[in-house]
Amino acid sequence: MLLPSSGFRVQPKKRGRSQTEPASLTLTSEPDGLEEQLRQKATAKANGAVLTALDASLSRKGDEPAPTPTPPPPPPKAGPKVFTLGDSYSSGTGIHKSGDSYEGGDCWRDVRTTPGAQFAADVSVPFVNNACKGGVIPDIHQQFEEIKASHPDAVESGFAGSTILFTIGGNDLQTYKGETWPGVLTSCILSFYGPCHTEQENQIANFDELQAKVTEFYTKVAQDAPNARIRVLGYPRLMQRKAFCIAVPLLNFNAADWADRQVDELNRRLRLATDEVRSKFAPTALVQETDGRQDIEDQLRQKATAKVNGAALTALDASLSRKGDEPAPTPAPPPPPPSAVDIEFVDISSYFTRGACRVVRREVNSLVLDGFSLSDSSFHPSQRGYNRYYEALAQSAGLAVSASMPSPMDDLVDNESFQYIYEGWDTNEDGKLDISECLAMAAPGAGPGEAASSDIEEQGRAFFRQADKDKDDFLNLAEFEEFAALVEEAEEATTSTTTTTTTLGPVIVGAQSWSGSSANPPAGYLPEDTNKDMGFWTKYVYVRARVQHSAWGCSGIDFRRHGSSVQYATGSGDLAEGAGGDYRYIAPVGQVPPESAVKRVWWQTNPNGNCTGNINEGRGGRYLYFCWSN
Repeated sequence: MLLPSSGFRVQPKKRGRSQTEPASLTLTSEPDGLEEQLRQKATAKANGAVLTALDASLSRKGDEPAPTPTPPPPPPKAGPKVFTLGDSYSSGTGIHKSGDSYEGGDCWRDVRTTPGAQFAADVSVPFVNNACKGGVIPDIHQQFEEIKASHPDAVESGFAGSTILFTIGGNDLQTYKGETWPGVLTSCILSFYGPCHTEQENQIANFDELQAKVTEFYTKVAQDAPNARIRVLGYPRLMQRKAFCIAVPLLNFNAADWADRQVDELNRRLRLATDEVRSKFAPTALVQETDGRQDIEDQLRQKATAKVNGAALTALDASLSRKGDEPAPTPAPPPPPPSAVDIEFVDISSYFTRGACRVVRREVNSLVLDGFSLSDSSFHPSQRGYNRYYEALAQSAGLAVSASMPSPMDDLVDNESFQYIYEGWDTNEDGKLDISECLAMAAPGAGPGEAASSDIEEQGRAFFRQADKDKDDFLNLAEFEEFAALVEEAEEATTSTTTTTTTLGPVIVGAQSWSGSSANPPAGYLPEDTNKDMGFWTKYVYVRARVQHSAWGCSGIDFRRHGSSVQYATGSGDLAEGAGGDYRYIAPVGQVPPESAVKRVWWQTNPNGNCTGNINEGRGGRYLYFCWSN
């Protein structure tokens, strides 16, 4: 049944009236008729200037033509946004275990607590999640085209003020036998002690091809979104095992370490691709050749690498000479090259410390069950892990991390998954765990006949005796939970003593500026006025290093030009304030430990050393470069 509308009604035409008569004559002539009411409402809401001109034209005397009414102002254009593209590590897969809990159908999207959503909330701009579970490089090309088609205003401005972030490449890896990385990872983990990592057919065969393809995509994004903040997010090490790996039954430890090394290599390739794109968009002054020598950019990169790589080489040498089976830490990378486009690789390896091997507070899920099936959330970041992603993203953008991040809600293991872990270690299927099955959780090969080191075995036996409440030399499910808690507590204590004993000290994290009418810079600022000789009405602008107490410092500084005003949380204000033309800024790049960070900054009139591009490029005046040492 159709219900009548509660809105306004239109009177039907009266019978017998000619169809050629003026339309206005077919409506009621009563002063309170529909037409009069609508005209009165429209008159009350219309633009005042337009009505004034219209009334004046109706009441004018003589033949003088009426002035043209003032048009209403155009609607405001849409502002900046945060766009997420890519694969399952961007869509939010891993936050929930069932596909019914996500948005976007098979894409498994979360639009509330992913890194992009948290970042958008903190900077108060809309969020668009176009990432999709299972995404490969051709898919992210299509996702980017969809974003451009649905946001033409952003395209017109070069995505000014917007942030574009993504993960891509993990699903594109292929082995020599043509298996995808997710496929070989699953088969290795479920291979029941199998040393799958030693087989040549399981090695990754297309790292070079993948690097070329992601470089092509990064270049496309930089070309089409030159005014955006572009963040290429890395992937976390999945297992991060320590002495035990209880959460992944029957895992071959060497295979686990091999899997983490493949992630390290993937991240290295993504970083190299990002640096290559940054070099393509280097400031003009840094890509000129001088007297047949190497490009200045190459010289600067070599110098920066030489200064930073002392710590990196030390770490690398240490990793090559390590004894035992514990996976080596990733060496510190060199600083990224200068770039006129704000594109950075975000290394999240140091933010993730609790992989799938941990029993509680995991940042990467282990095996997740959805009913009787293995969920696609397995070996993806948990909410705690996505919070770590957000911390790395915020740090790269110079944004203070929100104090109200989403609750991880994963401090306790759900009974369904813990039952699966218990049954997985019960290799003789007698419904209980004996001492040999528990010690296998700490054996390097994690298989029959393998033995843990003497000190680990002694500790494991002590935990077994403590957890065996009924003293029957077996662990039931409840006792196994106690055993796992003891192991977790011991590994947590070991981690705490090695990673939390240092305090945060002052480190250079970027640059800051002051502007005003005084020719004398404030205390602590460099004496160079960036607006010198740029006109009487310009502001005096002075710059200094931005120092904070932080675990990370910046590895370099970039010069950036924009057609509209932007804000950098750890960068300068407009260096050309009051001069007109482009907005000019210097902003930090890279995240490195304090020992490798920028140590000193200064201005100079040539690009020799570690320097930005010429900050006066395109507006005349002298050459001026902001330089630093690490």
